[in-house]
Amino acid sequence: MPTIEQVLKNPDQYPVALKAQAQVFSDTKSQYTAKAAESARLLVTHMTELTVDDAEAKGAFAKIIDIRAAAVKGCDEAFAIIAGDYPEPTVPVKPADPAPTPATDPAVTPVT
Repeated sequence: MPTIEQVLKNPDQYPVALKAQAQVFSDTKSQYTAKAAESARLLVTHMTELTVDDAEAKGAFAKIIDIRAAAVKGCDEAFAIIAGDYPEPTVPVKPADPAPTPATDPAVTPVT
């Protein structure tokens, strides 16, 4: 079953509904990442004001990272459930190039 990234990289191989879901989950993962970055930035900004020691700060950073990782993993797992309802894509077969003829390739000499 495809991942969010696979669907977004090869959109022509998947149904429109699955592509829409992939985009929603991708956007959600981006939002979680942005919120985690903002939380970390605020923590750094206010550490001295809150008299947070290094151990507490490291613990808070670890929690921010863990929460972000769990949220992203949740998006991936939810998308996998949705994607499981769709058949595997069929890779379109590219038609073979036609054989060259004297009209298309001057190097080909007609057989007489």
